[in-house]
Amino acid sequence: MNGASATFGNLAIGQRVHVKGQTSGSVLMATQIDIQNANVDIGVNLSGVVSNFTGTATAFQFNLDGRLVKGDAQTVFFGNSAFTDLVNGARAEVKGELRGGFVYATRVHINH
Repeated sequence: MNGASATFGNLAIGQRVHVKGQTSGSVLMATQIDIQNANVDIGVNLSGVVSNFTGTATAFQFNLDGRLVKGDAQTVFFGNSAFTDLVNGARAEVKGELRGGFVYATRVHINH
């Protein structure tokens, strides 16, 4: 960042990076990686139809717009939505944070 040297351990999911590299067959070997933005708290907005819903109000997950979404007791349901409205086939909007392999839902709105 800002021209300073860093290690592989400085990379994190959600960072914006610029990569230079060389290809060898189907392999891309990075020769330089510049971290352009270390802010990993960039918000994610999703909308679509809920599928593969499982869990309880304290720990749940579902797929939305091809992405895995997870939530818990800290997730806020807004716009006259409630956890009980969260079912397969429901249209939903999610505001969340990118985490390791999923979107953590900070806010969920179920379209009635």
